[in-house]
Amino acid sequence: MAPLESLLDQLSGIAPPADDPTGHATHEQLETLRLIRNVIDHQIVSRTAELDRLRVAEKAGSTTKKLLIEMGFAPVVSTRTVRIASVIGTLSKVEAYAADGRLSGEVVDAIVRGMATIEKRSPTALSDSDRGAHESDLLAQALSGATPSEILGRAQTIGNTIADDEGGIPASDDRTLDVLSHHVTDDSRVEIHANVTQTVGEKFISMIDERSVPRAEPDGAPDRRSAAQRRADALEVLLDQAAVGAAMDTIGTPRTQTILTIPATGDPATLPWTGSVTHAIARQLSCDGTLIEAIIDDETVPLQMGRERRLFPAQRNHPNVDPVMTARIWNARTEPNTAPTTATSMLRRRMASQPTITSAAGNSG
Repeated sequence: MAPLESLLDQLSGIAPPADDPTGHATHEQLETLRLIRNVIDHQIVSRTAELDRLRVAEKAGSTTKKLLIEMGFAPVVSTRTVRIASVIGTLSKVEAYAADGRLSGEVVDAIVRGMATIEKRSPTALSDSDRGAHESDLLAQALSGATPSEILGRAQTIGNTIADDEGGIPASDDRTLDVLSHHVTDDSRVEIHANVTQTVGEKFISMIDERSVPRAEPDGAPDRRSAAQRRADALEVLLDQAAVGAAMDTIGTPRTQTILTIPATGDPATLPWTGSVTHAIARQLSCDGTLIEAIIDDETVPLQMGRERRLFPAQRNHPNVDPVMTARIWNARTEPNTAPTTATSMLRRRMASQPTITSAAGNSG
């Protein structure tokens, strides 16, 4: 019997502890099985890389991903395995920990994707020393217990910092990468896929979130819809509102509030839904909005909130406003006998036609 087959027989014959009232023995077994599973993940990646090197799937007119799926791997696992296998030999530190079972396949994949993000956002190729430093940074996050999403968030922050320092355009800000597609499925449903900039994504998520709040059923019971169903309903509401706005010859009545948090410590600014942003995007979002100073504690709980104030004078924000008309309205407010109805309406129409982008708090269109 081959060694792997013998090992499989041994593992399949292991049963949970029969007499373990405290669960201690079961916990120890589970921890060992976790390490074994991580080692197996790495071994699968190694074999997949070897299949790629030998061009086994290519010679059969297929791809390695399809080959894994035909073997019984789930599509998402196949995608992750092939992605990790494609960088075998370039992340020696991560591979060493994965071979010992200290890193799961999901965590290794997060580091691989994070390194790819950093490289894409760098205007020049990373040096070996910089690449090693970033690998160590993400590895330290993983060993400290960070989740895959947190590792990717850290990689995004590193990429934004590199883009700011070296003048590169990060992928999150590059509009040339924006795509939106849709197709009709076999059951006559429509599947939508979009890949847009961080700013556009933040607006979309904010508008959907605002319209997907759970509501009570007519009989008073809690909302029976799932979160995904509520978001789908919110999309329909948003489309209906946009259609009404377009019929009114406006740029669209739905508005979204974009909140940009700029730490006083000098750390990167962040958006609540999509994470850290570059300085360029922070400047763009904060050029025409309201600024609110907030004092927070270590848990980011607000202790004191300041008042809103404009970053620029109103006259600068609305250059098309006629100064004479503004003066007439101001005089009308101070002189009771003046009725500036027409001037006020004209000014409101002019101001309403000016698009706005929210920074600290406000509406962006």
